[in-house]
Amino acid sequence: MWRREIEELKRRKKIAYQLGGEKNIAKQHAHGKMTVRERIDLLCDPETFRERGVLAGAPTYDEQDKTRLADLVPCPFVMGIGRIGGRRIAVHGDDFTIKGASVGRMYKSKGAYFVKMARSLKLPMVRLIEGAGGSIREILEIGYTELPSSGDECAQDRVEVMSEIPVVSAGFGSVAGLGALYMVQSHFSVMVREKAHVFVGGPPIVKSAFGEDMTKEELGGYRLHTRLTGVVDNDAVDEKDALDQVGRFLSYLPSNVWEMPEQKHAELDNPERREEDLVSIIPKDIRKPYDMRKILRLVLDNKSIFADHRSRPWPG
Repeated sequence: MWRREIEELKRRKKIAYQLGGEKNIAKQHAHGKMTVRERIDLLCDPETFRERGVLAGAPTYDEQDKTRLADLVPCPFVMGIGRIGGRRIAVHGDDFTIKGASVGRMYKSKGAYFVKMARSLKLPMVRLIEGAGGSIREILEIGYTELPSSGDECAQDRVEVMSEIPVVSAGFGSVAGLGALYMVQSHFSVMVREKAHVFVGGPPIVKSAFGEDMTKEELGGYRLHTRLTGVVDNDAVDEKDALDQVGRFLSYLPSNVWEMPEQKHAELDNPERREEDLVSIIPKDIRKPYDMRKILRLVLDNKSIFADHRSRPWPG
């Protein structure tokens, strides 16, 4: 009895899974970047990601049959629940192949649902960000722009989750507007070297407002944000490295503040190890410096330190 409706749902999902179309996907790959679903598949354990809100988008209907969907432009906000190392996480990714993942009201609505879902289920929240910021077309249509505090359905939830669950963000391309806020509003953030750029507005806006010509790298590159401003914690050599860092960071933490972190035994270390250098590494003269990183390396399990890149590399 419901076969026709079921087949129609399958057809609509097939349209949504095509992202921004073959041409835009090829353009994404040509720039050396993955699509949003490729990133999610690499981040999560195989076949564990379950998407929510697949059919959210802007529809157009057949002119002859107004009830038949002719096309669907999916919302560039892909979200769902997956697993990393067997543990459930909530993950959201921007789909840059659809209008540069521009932020409109539907994007904000899905974002509100995503945050509330992660918070209610007490799941770590991962954001895979690559977006051009606010939708100029939508701003022109409604006649004004909505700041997060005025037009955002989940502003308070985004604040509350910071004290309840781990929040991690990874930048893969242009990260402007709301995406830049997400990068900052995280317990850990990472950006891909020379691919990701984090700023409130890009070089054209800076040129228009201040008359200065700046490259994306100068305005929001990894050297600026991971070495100087502290806006982003780490940089990554490529997208896989960024996703690996996300997984490793989460492995140190519990899923939420109501749980204890998982206890793991280091496989590459001897629990009976005693380092003789610890006897002499701290000088008696308090005016002389010593290497705190070396002390941590000697005290903690081998290869267990996950350091940020805002200062010189860790030894060893």
